[in-house]
Amino acid sequence: EYLSDGCIVDFDAWESTWEKAFTTLRVRDASKWSSPSQIKSSSILNSNNPHESGASLIDGKCAHPICVVEAGHTNYHTANSAASTVHAEAFARKQRETMAEILFEKMDAPHLFIAPAPALAAFSVGRQSGLVVDVGGGGCRATPIIDGLMLKGAQRRSGRGGEWLSDVQYRILNQRGIKVNPRYAVKVKYERGGGGSSTTSDGSSSSDVIMEDRNNDNKSTEEMGRVGGMKKIVQYPPTTTNSFHRNALRDVMYEMKTGGHCVVPNYTDAPTDGSKGSSTNSAAAVASSDATSSEENFHNYELPDGTQVDIGGSGSNLRSLPGLLFEELADDATRSSSLSSQSVVARTLTTLPLHKMAHEALSQADIDARKELCGNIILCGATTLFPNLEQRLSAEMSAICPFTYKCKIIAAKPVERQFASWIGASVLTSLGSFQQLWLSKLEYEEYGVTLGCQRFP
Repeated sequence: EYLSDGCIVDFDAWESTWEKAFTTLRVRDASKWSSPSQIKSSSILNSNNPHESGASLIDGKCAHPICVVEAGHTNYHTANSAASTVHAEAFARKQRETMAEILFEKMDAPHLFIAPAPALAAFSVGRQSGLVVDVGGGGCRATPIIDGLMLKGAQRRSGRGGEWLSDVQYRILNQRGIKVNPRYAVKVKYERGGGGSSTTSDGSSSSDVIMEDRNNDNKSTEEMGRVGGMKKIVQYPPTTTNSFHRNALRDVMYEMKTGGHCVVPNYTDAPTDGSKGSSTNSAAAVASSDATSSEENFHNYELPDGTQVDIGGSGSNLRSLPGLLFEELADDATRSSSLSSQSVVARTLTTLPLHKMAHEALSQADIDARKELCGNIILCGATTLFPNLEQRLSAEMSAICPFTYKCKIIAAKPVERQFASWIGASVLTSLGSFQQLWLSKLEYEEYGVTLGCQRFP
């Protein structure tokens, strides 16, 4: 992983990712951007050396300008001192300069522009001003956008995001005594009805135990039950790294929380006592956030190894897991992380719940712009796709904002919310008035990377 808290920490891996993308998309392939008549009449293709012609086509220069989306974080440390702010600005500027050097020198980019993700998310829904509430995997943030520019001093961030919810869910299962096994360690053994020999998927028999990967088996449980008795066995490969195992567990937790049973509780069902939790009893906070669950909530979820998990069990209702985004929790409840490879939540600017974080960011904006920002609250990020999240945020914001402000939540389609920054970059770069803002390679070579990057917001 070359990203840490939205910052690039390994530029070699970042460059390799761009190289892989260029190769997969055939960005440098000259034949991709040529008409059939041009390719047929090309002297390169009529060459007697096919290897030479193929190399000439593939090793062409990048034909398109590149718009890079950066994280848009304004502070990377918990300290609010002036020295920390200056260091954060210098760090962000160094990040942009290094990205520009790699893209111009290594990728042969003809033109370049680097834009922050919150501003692009606002452009994706056709807004130049608004309060962008981005809830992603690494955390959530609220950023006021005025006329396409990000208010850096008003942005607020928190470590509560998709990965944090996965960690809470993992701790709840551990508290119940349930061990989560990843899919790569789950094998399936099924035998014939009356004998001790085992049968593989192709019908061959063996006296030994036949282990088969569950992911590669297209048969359902009922179909294999007709062939013979089926049993799931956990067997870990001897050469599994910790990072691979951790990512596999995160995939299982992601599938579980996005299985359709997790719903954000209604505003009337949320606790109003403001009680705080801790990292050890966060399961109790999950249980208290949905007091009006019905009988249909109590159903089971099957883990890859066949373990049945009671979703609405007593003491920890996993259905209301996303409701933790709106609850007051102790500071240490957002810091422990058992699945994440890096302590993302240890460097947050606030521990407030989502609606109060958005209200605090709104309060830092100019008083004349607050009414417009409150009427354009833009939701983006994959974690905002939980059912009832936009209704809950609208009710919470309406309760804490002045009654003269009309809070309006702008939530696009699920796919558009997941890729809001990329859609906004497409909208921005298609504008005719934007074409003069590109940083060309000629300007980069003439003025240098430091002066060239000053035009980026």
